[in-house]
Amino acid sequence: MQTFAPYLDGWYDVEIQLQMHLYNRYEQALAEGNGRKDQIETVAQFEQWRQHVRKAFLDGIGGLPQANCPLEVDYRGELHVEGCTIRKLLYQGLPGWYVTANLYVPDELATPAPAVLFLCGHIPEAKAYGPYQNVCQHLVRNGFIVLAIDPLGQGERLQYFDPETGQELIPGCTHEHCYEGVQCWWLGQSLARYFLHDAMRGIDLLQSLPEVDPERIGVTGCSGGGTQTTMMMLGDPRIAAAVPATFIMHRRNYLWTGQAQDAEQIYPGTSAAGIDHDDYLTVMVPKPVMVGAVAYDLFPLEGVKYSLERARRIYELFDAGDKLKLEVDRARHEYTNNLARAATRWFCQHLQGKSTQQLTWQESKLFAPEELWATETGQLLGDDPATTTVWRLNRGQRQQQLSELPADQQRLRQLRDWLSEQVNDGRRPVEFHPRACGATYEADLHCQKYWWWSEQDIINAGLHLRLHPANDNPDSQPLTIALFAGGTPDVSRRESWIRQRCRAGQQLLVLDVRGWGALLARKLGPADRDWYYGTHFKLLSEAVFLGDSLCAMRVFDLLRAIEFVQQELTPATVTLYADAGATAIYATVAALLDESVGLELPDGIPDLDSLVEDRFYRYQDGVRGVLPGLLARCTARDLAEALADQLT
Repeated sequence: MQTFAPYLDGWYDVEIQLQMHLYNRYEQALAEGNGRKDQIETVAQFEQWRQHVRKAFLDGIGGLPQANCPLEVDYRGELHVEGCTIRKLLYQGLPGWYVTANLYVPDELATPAPAVLFLCGHIPEAKAYGPYQNVCQHLVRNGFIVLAIDPLGQGERLQYFDPETGQELIPGCTHEHCYEGVQCWWLGQSLARYFLHDAMRGIDLLQSLPEVDPERIGVTGCSGGGTQTTMMMLGDPRIAAAVPATFIMHRRNYLWTGQAQDAEQIYPGTSAAGIDHDDYLTVMVPKPVMVGAVAYDLFPLEGVKYSLERARRIYELFDAGDKLKLEVDRARHEYTNNLARAATRWFCQHLQGKSTQQLTWQESKLFAPEELWATETGQLLGDDPATTTVWRLNRGQRQQQLSELPADQQRLRQLRDWLSEQVNDGRRPVEFHPRACGATYEADLHCQKYWWWSEQDIINAGLHLRLHPANDNPDSQPLTIALFAGGTPDVSRRESWIRQRCRAGQQLLVLDVRGWGALLARKLGPADRDWYYGTHFKLLSEAVFLGDSLCAMRVFDLLRAIEFVQQELTPATVTLYADAGATAIYATVAALLDESVGLELPDGIPDLDSLVEDRFYRYQDGVRGVLPGLLARCTARDLAEALADQLT
């Protein structure tokens, strides 16, 4: 059966429409944020903005988990290297949730001493990675106590480690972070809350040590560790100085690289609030911040400089222009030795008052990862398979959220109100101005191609199929809007089903919503479209930064399609049909918002509960269908009961 050719049969270039829709919204939000910041002329005005930045960040990540548990620091041995001792330890961040770490302590310690929390980037070895050991040894040999911690999903903290086989059931590091992060979004939270909480508990540990001066604690990290450093700058006022390395950028520059980011690097809603990377710096003012950068980075250096210059105006407002610095090494993405020495000089200057002539440099002795293990097996789950994981935390969090919901009817009203806000707020619906751009007759079927405007800059398209001859009156026929897993390109594969429906007296509109079917967005980046870091995740992450989601946008398109067929085709009734997976999620949400339509789901109401309740959920359903916060407000049973009268 005939389907759309590229560019909607030459009528319109739709391959970039979703990308440009998001990018234009993004640039508008950042421009509005810059406009607000440009009006800041006094310290008092900036303090209001600082409160706005911190609140937007913490609200966006879902707040912090409660830390009502002792640290239970457990030292597991030590190593000795010239100038320092390295202690291997665990500490408890949440009940049953442990962080593996190394504590570097100078041999000749003047107490109380300053300390630095070292946060690791996206390297599987985490704290044991050679360049990271090098940074820690430079710092410790110059008088700092250093705590280096493994992030979750790295080092000794793989969340999907199988103790029986010793295998990673979900690849660690970035893949694991995305897998867990999407699950967090379903609860209206971000994986960042756990990264931040672990780091804050690291500060608790440092402040509990009698040899540490609690007022002189700095933080640094590279790449994903630079991300975590900004989390601490945004979320923990106890930090006295910071060196975020190879992460600070300008969101607009990075947007156009086409690259996605790890789930914990995406702070939901913050871009809609006008927040950019210059705010990650100024939130610390007047405390000292040095940005470490490399010339040949995936984070564009021109964006780094842009953010520094915007931040500098605020630092100068506080007469603290000398407390903000950019250090650039001509290298690729890494915490290079030059940056390690620059960070050491910065912390010595601002936390010790030392001049650079007083510093000690020598070649670091690097240990094998197993020598730095704080666990017996090299993995927390290897030592204790029952240890708390992100999945267990998320499942418990959801149970708590659901327990706080009101009774059934009130819960349903609140759910529909919330869904309406998610789907409709901020959209720009326009007249449909439809085009009937091609018609064919195939045996006993009449196929008409349509496209129309859903929003100001978003086109939707569909294939209208009904029984031939064309003089039959479609007004008297029920119409089914069909969302196929592959969109309109699936009509040939579904020809038998289509003919059966039409011969039974129905008419069909096989629908493509934005980024789907014939409206598929052009491929961004090297990864597969629907896999980690692929096109879908890239565009989804930009939507999440804007406090939005692709699911909400596509449900809006589906509701507009219902309006379109009622206006243009005037059928007797309208029913939504959807295959399993993400399309079933879109149809379910749309039916909740339009109680006049029927709902046909051959596989039943989607099992949304499994996306949080199951340790191994279907990633593609989770990422393509995610509506952040939905599963904190309902269960699959709630949806089934609410839609009982509409299900066919």
